[in-house]
Amino acid sequence: NGYLWAEHRILADKRFPYVESTEVPFLVRWPGHVAAGATSPRLVAQIDLLPTALDVAGLSPTLTYPLDGQSIMSAPTRAEAYQEYFKSADSQLGPWASLRGESWQYVEWYDVATGAITFREYYNLAADPYQLTNLLGDTSTDNDPAVRPLHRRLKAARTCVGTTCP
Repeated sequence: NGYLWAEHRILADKRFPYVESTEVPFLVRWPGHVAAGATSPRLVAQIDLLPTALDVAGLSPTLTYPLDGQSIMSAPTRAEAYQEYFKSADSQLGPWASLRGESWQYVEWYDVATGAITFREYYNLAADPYQLTNLLGDTSTDNDPAVRPLHRRLKAARTCVGTTCP
């Protein structure tokens, strides 16, 4: 369920931006539509559940607001997924937001009072699937990604609405 059992030296609930806490298998069984034993590495977000249910039921939503997410049955593969955590009264953990691609993850941590970025993390999940080396926190700048474009995409994702959201 996302509980961390000392991964990243954390023994706590599922509020952290790390794979062990956020990655949950999504299983589908639909004879005649999804082949038995089929697997897919594509990113799926919780916001995709309602669009998928409406799609497979053949329904079009008549909502007064834009529907986030996309059907996993008909939409193209999601290039990245947005994840976030806001400060909660029952936790000392600060707020964070993240963009997750198939082979990377970028995280920004924020000050509770000001919203200013207090810390950044970037992981190459292909080379470091357990997120042991924050490439923005190691001693080398040679392996750092271009942070500005990542920051801009994350900032846009924090306020986007509808199917254009990651």
